[in-house]
Amino acid sequence: DTMLMTFNHSLLSCNKSSLYWGGVSLGDSRPLKLVIRNTFPYEVPLRVSLRDPLSAFQLHGLPDQDVIIHPEEQLPLHVVFAPLVAKVFVNALDIYDQMHSKKFKIPLCGYGGTSNVELVNVPKSSGGHLLDLGQVSTGSRSVSKISLHNSGHGTAFVKVLCYPVGESSSPLPPSQVAVSPTEFILPPQAAKELLVIFTGEPKPSATPGSPLAQLVFFTGDEIVRGRFVRAVSGGLQP
Repeated sequence: DTMLMTFNHSLLSCNKSSLYWGGVSLGDSRPLKLVIRNTFPYEVPLRVSLRDPLSAFQLHGLPDQDVIIHPEEQLPLHVVFAPLVAKVFVNALDIYDQMHSKKFKIPLCGYGGTSNVELVNVPKSSGGHLLDLGQVSTGSRSVSKISLHNSGHGTAFVKVLCYPVGESSSPLPPSQVAVSPTEFILPPQAAKELLVIFTGEPKPSATPGSPLAQLVFFTGDEIVRGRFVRAVSGGLQP
C-alpha cells in the first residue's frame, strides 16, 4: 500500500503526489489511477477537472466534475494519457474542495512517441543475432557492416559496447574490436550503418564457428536521456 499524502494538512488525502506515464506510442492510450480519501467526519463537495482539458490527458469514470465524497469514502480517479504527437505533455489534475475553498494539484506528465531500434539483415541465432566475420586468423583484420533501424515514432539514443563472450564487466579495447560510431542519435524511421572492425586473436581453444565477442546495444528514448542530462547538469538529483 502507498502511504497517503495529506493535502496541506487538510483531511483530504491522496495515494499519489503525481502521475507519470513515461513514453506511450502514438495512437495508444494508457490509464493510471489515483484515489482521493475523505477523513472528514462529514460530506465534502469536490470539483475535479483537468487544468488543460484539450491536452492528451482525459479524465475517465466521473459522470460530472462536481462530486460529493462521503466520510471515509475513497474516490477512485482514472486519468488516461493518449498522445497523438511525439512530444512531452504536462498537465495537472485540479481538485477543488468547495466547502473549505482549497485547491489541490496533482501534476501529470508523459511523452508521446517511443523508439524501437532493430538490427537489419543480421541473422538471428538462439542467443540473439550472429554476425559472420568470415575467416579470422592471428594478425588478420576483419571489417563488417551492420545496420540499425528505428521503426518507432520517437528519437532513439544508441550506445554500443563490445565484451568478451559471456562477460559484461569490462569492454574489449578498440585495439581488439572497434565499432564506429559507438554512440549516436537515431531519428524515427531512420537507419544507421555501423562498421565493426575485429583485429583481436581468436582463443586457441575456440572451436570453428564459435563466437569471438559480443556486441551489446544500449538503446532508449532520447527524450528521457536528454531530460536526465539537463537535470544532472542543472544540479538536480536524477
